[in-house]
Amino acid sequence: MRKFMLSFLLFLLSVSFLNAKETGNLNRLNYTSFLSFPSTQAGSKIVNFTPPQSSVSSTGKAFLKSLLLPGWGEFSSGAKKRARYLLVTEGVLWTTFVSLQIYGHWKQSDMENYAMEKAQVNTTGKDNTFYANVSNYHNIYDYNEEKRQFRQYSLVYSVDEDHFWQWDSDADSRRFDQLYTSRKLAGRNATLLIGGILLNHIFSAIDAVWVRHKANQKLSSSLQATPFLTQSGALSLKLQFSMNW
Repeated sequence: MRKFMLSFLLFLLSVSFLNAKETGNLNRLNYTSFLSFPSTQAGSKIVNFTPPQSSVSSTGKAFLKSLLLPGWGEFSSGAKKRARYLLVTEGVLWTTFVSLQIYGHWKQSDMENYAMEKAQVNTTGKDNTFYANVSNYHNIYDYNEEKRQFRQYSLVYSVDEDHFWQWDSDADSRRFDQLYTSRKLAGRNATLLIGGILLNHIFSAIDAVWVRHKANQKLSSSLQATPFLTQSGALSLKLQFSMNW
């Protein structure tokens, strides 16, 4: 009996495919048939049967998965090649970010040690603004003089051990400026990479929704079997099959 039913369903599928091909719509199969059986005894109960729909994953879950980890939503939807590409991109971005952070830390250390040795700078508690001034002015006196000329008195430094600097030569000042610029560029590029990482997460989340939507269309199918009694008392069975991909 099972072999007969399986053969019958395969026959329905083949006929449905031919019908879809003739109509030019190869993305959807539809087949409806009516089968009649001998009359049943009075009082027989007719039960409608609709097999469960194909399992369809939520696009919302795919969105959240890829938002947390790029490629996760694509992988769960079967797009493994796209998932690998996005995951590799994420790895490259994070590796570059960490590398820039380490490089910037090295340059920061080199810059501070060089300023201490060549310009008698006290590096304790100094911010980027102070190092920018040390890079742009030969000594604290030149800096203070310019600020007074522009009446920016609040920016004038006290000439003491905590704020003092004096470059021994222009060559030393230029070398410090190179170290300062390298450290600044490393920090700026690391910040840009954070933006790139966020964009990769957002792009992957949107892409996962699209991939999941396509997968849902491909998997969407239904088979309905509806038995009923005709006016003559004969038992008939209405079969309807449809599939989208």
